[in-house]
Amino acid sequence: MQSIIQFLRIFFDSFLSFPWIKAIGIVKIILIIITVLTFIGWIILLPHAIGPKGKFSPKFIYKTKPKKQSAHATRDSAKQAWLKLDTIPPRTAIIEADELITGLLHQMKLPGENFTDRLESLDTESISSTARLRKAHDIKTRIIEDENVSEEDMQEALNDYEAFLKEIGIL
Repeated sequence: MQSIIQFLRIFFDSFLSFPWIKAIGIVKIILIIITVLTFIGWIILLPHAIGPKGKFSPKFIYKTKPKKQSAHATRDSAKQAWLKLDTIPPRTAIIEADELITGLLHQMKLPGENFTDRLESLDTESISSTARLRKAHDIKTRIIEDENVSEEDMQEALNDYEAFLKEIGIL
């Protein structure tokens, strides 16, 4: 028991004799350095967060942006996708043709959430095949809903999709 009491006395004496003021001063200096570095970081990053127009931008501004696909590359890939449709059954070809047209309408940055919305925003004066495209899309919907669609209707739908692609210069 005496050894424990003696140990505790030595421990408390060394604890009380430790230069705590120096240790606290070192901790203060470290915290001040961290605060200053954080403040400098905010000053450096804030203009990037605000953006060049003075408005907050949630996206980080990269110095090099990824390259966008050119219209020529998109046209070539769409043409290749269309040519591949000749090798698959008509039902599948119509579904894939509709997806191809949907993607093209999206790339044209037409407003709307789906095929029909984007199709309505097309200028019917400059693109005359919109009615045919709507009819082809309806046939695709009937195919998906497992309705009986004649071979003649499927071929007409493919012709309608092809007419649209020719009209916008893909084919």
